[in-house]
Amino acid sequence: MSVRPNSEPELLAAELKKLRAENEKLKRQLEDANKKLRKLPIEFRFKAAMFGSGQVLEICNQTTEKLTVAVKVSRPIGNASHKFKRVLPELPVLKQDPMEIGHAEGWVFARGDEVEIASDGFDPIKVIVL
Repeated sequence: MSVRPNSEPELLAAELKKLRAENEKLKRQLEDANKKLRKLPIEFRFKAAMFGSGQVLEICNQTTEKLTVAVKVSRPIGNASHKFKRVLPELPVLKQDPMEIGHAEGWVFARGDEVEIASDGFDPIKVIVL
């Protein structure tokens, strides 16, 4: 029985080729999955805080199922940031009270704050507070 001296490099090259092909297939699957994301079914707005200064973010779920959202806020001036995770109750027959994030939750929204609202399976919403 004879072994060719180049068999190990050839095996490694074949394995590398196989892994690259698999990587490309996974990339295509990820791109396809990302294309299928949907519009985040919420309504949101900023309103003046009732107590104190700044603004409050109000978010309402627009579906008949509970919806978990992640809210990331950042203030470019001063490099402050905060993350919130909230479960929005499902939409009942009558319109629900909005979920609020503001001073009581540890963040007073101000002009220029960057806000991202995201939930698994949906396109994120990115806005700047005016």
